[in-house]
Amino acid sequence: MTTPSMNRSLAVWPFSQFSRLSRAVLGDLTWKPPGWMQTLARRPLRWGGLLLLLALLAGGGGRIWSDYAHLPKPPTVGWIVALGDFPQPGTEFQEQELTLSFASSVARLDLIGKDVSSLVALTPKLPGKWTWVTGTMLQFDPAQDWPAATTFHVKLAPQLLSPHARLETMAQDFTTAPFTVAITEPTFYINPKDPAIKQLTATLTFSHAVDRQSLEKNFTLATENNVPVFGTPLSSHATCTFTYDKLDRVVYVRSDNITVPRETAHAILRVPVDVRTRLGGAHVEDAGGYSEVSISSSFDLFHISSAQATIVTNTDGEPEQALVLTTTVGVKPELLARALRAWVLPKPKKHIESDGEKIAVWDGPAEILVTSVE
Repeated sequence: MTTPSMNRSLAVWPFSQFSRLSRAVLGDLTWKPPGWMQTLARRPLRWGGLLLLLALLAGGGGRIWSDYAHLPKPPTVGWIVALGDFPQPGTEFQEQELTLSFASSVARLDLIGKDVSSLVALTPKLPGKWTWVTGTMLQFDPAQDWPAATTFHVKLAPQLLSPHARLETMAQDFTTAPFTVAITEPTFYINPKDPAIKQLTATLTFSHAVDRQSLEKNFTLATENNVPVFGTPLSSHATCTFTYDKLDRVVYVRSDNITVPRETAHAILRVPVDVRTRLGGAHVEDAGGYSEVSISSSFDLFHISSAQATIVTNTDGEPEQALVLTTTVGVKPELLARALRAWVLPKPKKHIESDGEKIAVWDGPAEILVTSVE
């Protein structure tokens, strides 16, 4: 028969043996068991049974959770968010639709083709209309342009879906396109009716409507090496005028008048990152826009870039030969006519064979001039 004193002795026995060993190695040590151990020693069977019960419950609970975790799960449907192609610049607002495409049909049949805007939350808010186009496509038609470089959060309400549909997620984020600019047609322009008017012109095409004030404040047009050619008094930095299209996406830039330099100069056009959109305030992506244009000197401003002989019909309906000249800048016809000279060239002394035929050739302009003078 086991008595309480015997149980107490059995509980304390390991500690007494440890005490003897430590006393032999380290000397005399004093240790008092904590309260919970003394309580356990007084009723070892009761507490031992309780600990065993807790261990069994923990093991059983783990097995139950493992079985639950491996139960077959109902299939879920994935979906993707996509913005349509950005509309080209024009004179009227054009929608850039947003579509949610689902891997299988999930729409409530009674909602297909109907306005379900109250069941979709778009943050930040943008005016427009949500419609189930098909059972697998939910479309948003905005009433205004999307702001550039903005992250939106779209959340779907369960009432949108058929009773048996399960989605992988009820909400997703997407980000609109960045704010960009393209500089095209940078030109050293000379007015053909008034050659004294010389300017630099360029076209800026923005992905989104530009804020006019930020563009006019930050846009720069200046010559390299600070060559003074613009305005009166002369300056290396141009004062520009800006003409906008109806939607503020295409801007035509024109500098003040240019004085032709003694040597060819180069001008740089910049749209810096400080330029913002009109809607949302996003800045131009990366380094913004950059382009260069040459300003011809007084020595190379005018020359004939090409000459082509052709047959035209005169006022009497008769064919006659004509020479078409292309010049680098506009020129008054009467001035050009007084400066032109033409000669009928003699036969060349040199021929080459091509496909069995002999073709007359000259070695170069010097030979032609000498021959024509003779």
